[in-house]
Amino acid sequence: MLQTVHPTHGRAALALALILLLACPAALAQGDTAEAAYTTVASAIDAQDAIDEQLLAEAELGYTFEDPFCMVNPYGSVPLCAVLIFDTAEETAVTMTVKGHAEEDDVTAEFPAATRHILPVVGLYADEENTVVLTLPDGSTSTVTVTTEGIDNEALLTGEVTVPADGEYDYGQLTFVSVGNTKCIAAYDSKGDLRYYALFPSKRTTPFRQLDNGHYLVALDNTAGETESGGGVMEVDLCGRIYKQYVLPGGFHHGLIALPNGNIMAATSQDDLAVLMDRVVEIDRETGDIV
Repeated sequence: MLQTVHPTHGRAALALALILLLACPAALAQGDTAEAAYTTVASAIDAQDAIDEQLLAEAELGYTFEDPFCMVNPYGSVPLCAVLIFDTAEETAVTMTVKGHAEEDDVTAEFPAATRHILPVVGLYADEENTVVLTLPDGSTSTVTVTTEGIDNEALLTGEVTVPADGEYDYGQLTFVSVGNTKCIAAYDSKGDLRYYALFPSKRTTPFRQLDNGHYLVALDNTAGETESGGGVMEVDLCGRIYKQYVLPGGFHHGLIALPNGNIMAATSQDDLAVLMDRVVEIDRETGDIV
């Protein structure tokens, strides 16, 4: 599950690419362990806690702004992501720019001031050397290069993105899509080049809904038309780290909404599966209870 590339000075130093709203050290918080009727802490969360411990151990080794540590795809589900770790002598913010094939497709994001920087990174191109520029407020820069592996599903490498003629298109953002019958989420830049790819454990297409904390809701498993239960939804970040899982006795299928009150509405079936796909439930996002 863990992968490093480009060993440098005896450490795995990778170049990175970054996008959007991921939190920094908060991404390494321990998995939620609240026990509620519809919430479970699965083995995947136990496994990722071990990965978090490894990342935090690396952070103690004193990587620098000029020579950061990075692990590609640490949680095993997002090949075009990484985690970058380095220290600075003084508390400082960091700006990271992922260079696009065209200048307008550069993706830039800012991280808050800190002395230890644990930065989640997504937005890499597949199967090529990516250039990422780190910049500090004093003008200091550090350029890192990472070589990514190819994507097995070559049909996903190129999408069709239509840029509106009214000038409202934000080139610094990516277009995210849930790809039918592939179990994956993909994202493309203005040229239609793949910049994000996540394989989640659903049997079929997974919905993709952003939450107010910058995380996302995706399918934990789909059981529509199946005879077994155990499907549900989960809260993840763009690096694929799981924060909560909600397992529904009647399974989960297709529909998923983040409600204004913070709760989740999901399509499910009767708990005994006597009738399939006949029920909608509202889930308390904090406790996992059906309300």
